Amino acid sequence: YIEISTRVPVQPIDPQYGSVREALNSIYALFGETRRILSQSGPSIAHGRNSLAPLAIGFLNEGLRPFLTKWHYELQLHESKYATQKSRVEYEKEWSKLDEFKNELKELQHNLEKYQSELMKLCGARCED
Repeated sequence: YIEISTRVPVQPIDPQYGSVREALNSIYALFGETRRILSQSGPSIAHGRNSLAPLAIGFLNEGLRPFLTKWHYELQLHESKYATQKSRVEYEKEWSKLDEFKNELKELQHNLEKYQSELMKLCGARCED
């Protein structure tokens, strides 16, 4: 819950200073951290409809994996065209797919809110309105 709540999947990218590469790296790190938690927790977290494992695996396979698969590749293509004369944020702003990426990131963020909400319930966290 803490990992998903504090990373890019549910936080916006700063339009002036935020980096697409850093956003993708943060999402990828969340993928690895979720797998680590599942591996270390053992089979007991897979029992029952409202258990962590099915929720986390759905989060990885249906939420993060399709987004990462597409956008790591697309950004790599764009990055390969630029030398180190510009900052990462500068050449990312010239990326022809930047708006498409941001739109899909917003969609991912919206879709992942259900996972965040379910994780919040599982760990007994409360949301202050």
